[in-house]
This record gives sequence, C-alpha cells and structure tokens, in this order.
Amino acid sequence: MSSTGTKENGAIIVYPLEDEYSDDSLVSFVESSRKELNKLEVGFRPTQSFNGYGHPWPGGEGVNLFGVNDATNIASGSNRILSVSNELLTVVASGAVSSTAIITSAGMSSVIRNASLPAGTYYFNIFNFSATVSGASSSKIRLNINNNGTTIAVAPGSSFTVTNGSIASVAHTSSLNWSKNQSMSFRFCISATNVSEWTPYENVCPISGKTSTNAYVSQTQNVSDANVYSADWSAQVGAVYAGKVDISSGKLKACPYYSSYNGETLVGPWISSMDVYSSGNTPTIGAQVVDIGGSETVYQIDKKDALTFIGQNYVWGSDGVSVDVAVSNPIIQRATPQPLTLASGNNTISATNLSVSSVPLKLEYNN
Repeated sequence: MSSTGTKENGAIIVYPLEDEYSDDSLVSFVESSRKELNKLEVGFRPTQSFNGYGHPWPGGEGVNLFGVNDATNIASGSNRILSVSNELLTVVASGAVSSTAIITSAGMSSVIRNASLPAGTYYFNIFNFSATVSGASSSKIRLNINNNGTTIAVAPGSSFTVTNGSIASVAHTSSLNWSKNQSMSFRFCISATNVSEWTPYENVCPISGKTSTNAYVSQTQNVSDANVYSADWSAQVGAVYAGKVDISSGKLKACPYYSSYNGETLVGPWISSMDVYSSGNTPTIGAQVVDIGGSETVYQIDKKDALTFIGQNYVWGSDGVSVDVAVSNPIIQRATPQPLTLASGNNTISATNLSVSSVPLKLEYNN
C-alpha cells in the first residue's frame, strides 16, 4: 500500500492512494464498494502442441505422453478396457479375447497426447511392467513410429531418429489370449536422453506460443460466477511464448524465445521442448526454448476496464502462473489531525501518534 499526505489548516491528512496485491497464482482481498482495478496483470506460459491438446505447460518440468484419466475403452479388440492412472497404462480383459495390439492409432490421440515428434533422436523405454496374461513380456512391446511414410518398430531400450515423425501405436509383437480379469500394466517413456528408470518429466513436448489469455475476478474462486477479462494480442503482436500482460493498461511483456536453441546465454529459469530445467544446465541444441528470466520485450495492446466485487474478491489467471493486482480509488482513510513541527533549515515534518486503523502509512510533505 502506498499513501501520501497533504497539509490542511496546520494538520497532516494522510490517505492511501492504491492497494496492491501480488501472489504466485491467486490473490484475495475485500472491498467495501465496486472499484476499478488499476492493474490486472497475469502471467502465461506456452501451450503443449498435442494435436489439439492445449493445456498450459506445467512449470517447465515437461510432461508425460500419457494422459491421466484421458482414456477408457479404446484398447484394440472387444471386451477389453484401457485405462491410465498416474501414468501407468493398464489393459484389463472383461471377457475372453485374443489380440496383438495394445494401443492402436485409433486411440492414440486420446492416450498419447504428443502424437508428433520434431526431428531428432529419441529413446524408448518400458518400466514397471506387470502382467497376468500368459506369454506377455516387456521385451515384446514395440513402439511403432511413422517417419515420412516409413514405419519404424522400436524395441525397449533402443533409440530411433526421425525427420518428420509421429507415433502410430504401441503393440505386443505376439498374440495374447486374454481371459476375464487378466491384465497388463506398464509405463513407457520417449525421451531425448536414455533413462534407466521411470522419469516422468523427460518426455519430449513441442511447445506453441499464445495469442490470448484470461484473468478471472470472482467472489467464490469459481470460473462459473467470475467476471472474465480477456487480453488478445493476435493482431498486434502475434504468438508470444511466455510473459505477463496487464489487461487494465494493455502492457504486454514477452519473454525471449528461441525457435532453435544454439547456445545463447540464458538467465533462467527456462522452458525447453526437449529438456527438464535444472539450474546450471543448458537446453539441448535445436530445442525450442523460452527464457522466463530473460529481458522482456514490452508491447502495447488494447486495454480493458476491470472492476472488483463488493466484499470478497479472488483474482487468478488462465495459466495459474502469477497475479499482480492494484485497486485504484480506495476509500480515503483520514488520520486524526496532528500538530506539525517544521525543523529549522529543512522541510522535514514530524508528527506523533499518527495511525489509521493499524494500516501502515507513508507520510510525505512537500513545502
């Protein structure tokens, strides 16, 4: 909170000019009347390029290729159920069936969010394999990749190189005779480095920039009853991969983005399409990289008016990254007039016993 003071009839009148609230993801405050938000700034991050799956990037940690709770009833063959829980793929037979495929291309977009792979070399590994189906083996599972029209069958522990690749299926190489309640479970990882244990945040994840984002002002923290304030910079700026936007002023701050990283100096933390961020490390050459801590480029876009509610207010952004709010024109809280003492030779004013409802105040006086 900032404040100022004025001299009126031998007394100092002190009142706040602006209330400021800031937090990593959510701010809350109470207002006695509807007021204009002088600042409504929210942070945003790139989206994941997953065939229409456009959720925010989770803090630069990467993402699994499995979609938790995204897939049911799409295993190849009848009377089988495919489910994903905590990135553990499980195929369960509800009746007697026989089939080779575990996941087919028909269900690929639902189970594996990242169906496309940028050019590069990758590793395929299977972890936590468990099966009650006779003949099932982790060594017989194959990752089938389409690369420029050619299918590549990759065994666990092997690497593969693509110039324009996409994931076609994950399959068992021999037919399995399933009985009711039999199952097969495993985790798999496609990574830029060869990993020896389940590493959920090593998967490759191409990223896309954003052209808009939302801020929510609500009395209950529910989107359904929130006032939604949108910022759109598609026409004025184009795609921005990460940054902050103040919807009230129209100030857009864009973090540095490298479409193909080539050893540039980064401040960090950074987001990479091929790496997990770690302080002191650098991204893989050729990766898409956003330097979150780098020097921002500022743009001016259209601004919008935003108001608080009377009573409780909660403010957050679409990406849940950062929120910075300032409320203008608050109710003036006046201090009890105090005697003034003007020190000899300067303009310093001293006053005693000055307080306003325990609110910290800064006292200023210009002669």
